[in-house]
Amino acid sequence: MHVSNKVKTIAVIGMVVLDFALLPPAYSQADRRFDGTWVGTETATAQRLTWDPKAPKPQSASFKTTIVVAQAGKLVNKTGGVCYGRWEHVFWANNAINFSTHNCKIKLTLSPNGKTLNESGSIALSPAHWGRSDAPAGYGNFELFGRFHRQ
Repeated sequence: MHVSNKVKTIAVIGMVVLDFALLPPAYSQADRRFDGTWVGTETATAQRLTWDPKAPKPQSASFKTTIVVAQAGKLVNKTGGVCYGRWEHVFWANNAINFSTHNCKIKLTLSPNGKTLNESGSIALSPAHWGRSDAPAGYGNFELFGRFHRQ
C-alpha cells in the first residue's frame, strides 16, 4: 500500500496540532498566585538614542504604585505611576500577565517564591514612535521597571 506525501504531511501536521491542543492548562492560563494587592515603586527611564559614550545619562523618574490583580490575572488595576487605570484586556503568555494600550506595553511576572511582582514595559512618547529614532530631543520610548510586594 502506497501512502502519498500529501497524506503524510497532513498526518504530521495533525499530530503537531493535537500535541499543542493537549498541553496542560498551566501553559495557557494565568496563575491565581498573581491575585492580590501589590505595592512598590516603578521607574520610568528615557531611552537615549545615541552612540556617544559621553552623552548624559537618560532621565528617570520613580513613582509609588499599587497594582491590584484579580480573577487569576484577568483584571488588573494600577494606581499611581505611569500607565495607570483599570485593565480588562490582559493576556497570559510565557508565565506573565501582559497588557497594553496605544502607548504603553506592560508585562508582570511573579518571582519563584511568589513574594515579589516584577513589572517591565515601555511607554512611547506617541504611538508613532514605537521602534523609531526620530523622537524629540533624541529621546524615544521610556523603559518601565517596577518591583512590588504584597500588601
